Amino acid sequence: MKRVTLTREPPRNDEVRLRLEGRCFVQELPLTTTREFEVSEVDRALDGLGEDPQSIVVTSARAAMFVTRAHQRFPRALVVAVGPATLRALELQGVSDARLSPALSATSIASMDLAAPVLSLGALHPRPELANGLAARGLAHTHVAVYETVPRVLTSTDQELLATSDVVVIGAPSAWAVASPHIRPETVVVAQGTTTAEVVRANHPAVVMAATPEEIEQVLF
Repeated sequence: MKRVTLTREPPRNDEVRLRLEGRCFVQELPLTTTREFEVSEVDRALDGLGEDPQSIVVTSARAAMFVTRAHQRFPRALVVAVGPATLRALELQGVSDARLSPALSATSIASMDLAAPVLSLGALHPRPELANGLAARGLAHTHVAVYETVPRVLTSTDQELLATSDVVVIGAPSAWAVASPHIRPETVVVAQGTTTAEVVRANHPAVVMAATPEEIEQVLF
């Protein structure tokens, strides 16, 4: 029976676990923890924007709770979500008119027909693809950090768990940075997004991309 390791923070593995349990041995090992910023911090950053954004880009489901606050301030702005998980998180927060990115990467959003200025909400240290793509098109862009991703320090038991896994599901480049030293070359890494897949492929030979729980189930079975 396959040993599959899910690496997101609880409860973000729950839907995948339900689909896989009974068909493989499922274990959880969160590789990062999330520190959400205080609402007052984010509010101050939003209030300090010089010009009302016309587009709001959401790069992670972890930013969803802050999008409603931004959308209340800037109701005319188009909201764009990277990936179906982020879109679902926005819908749960009451943002029902968000658009889905053409592909599972911030790069794909940079090629969309967006009105400027563009506001993005996401991690404290975002990857550069979105900012670079918008800058190349001459679109004004501001990023407001709403959370920080903190890598976990793995115990020897954690390292052994990764080393003996047949499949490891990786949700973000930050998680791969923690896991990669401990994963065998033959272990299949399921990357949940285009950018994550590109990062993993840079130093690992066995990579498949699957964003949703349904897609993960399909690629494994």
